[in-house]
Amino acid sequence: MRSFMDITMRRLSPAISATLSILTIVGSVQASELVIMSSGGGFDEAMRKTVVEPFIAGHPDVTVIFAPPAYAAEQIVKFRASQGRSGVDLSMVAGGWQIQAINDGSYENIDPAKVSNIADLYPGTTMDGNYGPAIAMGRSGLAYLPAKAPKEPTSWEQLWDPAFKGHVAIPNPTHTAGLMLIDYIRRQNGDDCGDDDATFARLAQLKAQEPMFYNLATQVRDGLANGSIWLAVNFDSQISLLVEAGVDVKFVVPTEGALANPMFLNIVKGTGNKDLANEFINYYIAPETQKRWAQAVYYGPTNRLTKLEPPLANSVAYGEAGYAALKMPDWACIQKSQSRWADRWNREVLEAR
Repeated sequence: MRSFMDITMRRLSPAISATLSILTIVGSVQASELVIMSSGGGFDEAMRKTVVEPFIAGHPDVTVIFAPPAYAAEQIVKFRASQGRSGVDLSMVAGGWQIQAINDGSYENIDPAKVSNIADLYPGTTMDGNYGPAIAMGRSGLAYLPAKAPKEPTSWEQLWDPAFKGHVAIPNPTHTAGLMLIDYIRRQNGDDCGDDDATFARLAQLKAQEPMFYNLATQVRDGLANGSIWLAVNFDSQISLLVEAGVDVKFVVPTEGALANPMFLNIVKGTGNKDLANEFINYYIAPETQKRWAQAVYYGPTNRLTKLEPPLANSVAYGEAGYAALKMPDWACIQKSQSRWADRWNREVLEAR
């Protein structure tokens, strides 16, 4: 069986010898240059191949530069501190972090007249106030090993099922999926944002499962690959890559719905290239671009006019039915609560074991 790293790099690393000219260190930026910041790794590689290179082919006077990669939290700090002088034109972050950047005043509005493809996006992929749209839709759901699991999971409630005891993987709130899980339990309990007692009483019951509480995607990925984990909370893109690497693992959308994890692309405050940034965003969410991007990263397309074929169409958020099965997190509550949740999680879930 090929390793996960082998298969990932084979899929996402293009032959870059012909395109090295578009990748430079951020320095003096000219009007025809566009600087993008993301978390790096596979995203930058996939973006270069499926979005940037085709965009440049139609805009030979444009240079696209990848800024040194930074996780969302690092981007938030950078943009807040720079006060509009970051040297970055476009920022890619997940939904919850987008709200923080908007509240900080770090993002500028898009021009809907220039980002006309936004009219064709699925519900849940745009933000109030004309901020950047989602360019990808991830899902958090249940992953399981058919050869090991005593049954096929169908509900989030099976995280507490004793049949899986000792073989469950739960994300800590240091992981986006962990924050989304806490928010989901809160809303299932009917708790108001800030009223966490019933939520954490329920979460504390997970200790009886003797689970692996994980911080890194590699931990749960390795557990599924070696068979020690039978049931895990994880993202669909991670499971698709494991399947491609030869692991017999399946992703399940629970009957209550999968948790939506949109990835947004925004114009950064202070950009000198706003027209070009608007044009790039519009190109990114065009139907054909979205198809290439989805094929590269195993995230769902956000444009409802994008057409996918099986097996990819069955592996990502896709189509009206696929989007209807999504539960949108309360990102505003997550942003306000994450420090408190981390403290309570450490005391009431981890330390109390």
